[in-house]
Amino acid sequence: MSRIVTLSAVAVTLGAWAAAVLDVFWVVNVTLQQQQHVGSAAALAYVVLITVLVAGSLTYLSAR
Repeated sequence: MSRIVTLSAVAVTLGAWAAAVLDVFWVVNVTLQQQQHVGSAAALAYVVLITVLVAGSLTYLSAR
């Protein structure tokens, strides 16, 4: 039972990460088209931040 819960949590985490990254890349695309380089850099920094947080979450989930 615990393994199913862990795998479900990993699936939800990866799904949410993928949706967030796709959304942020859409924002980067739009901001680059409008020549808003600061907005693009901020969005890319956000992708790095959420990727690090998701990596930490996956580390925790795999260790439990």
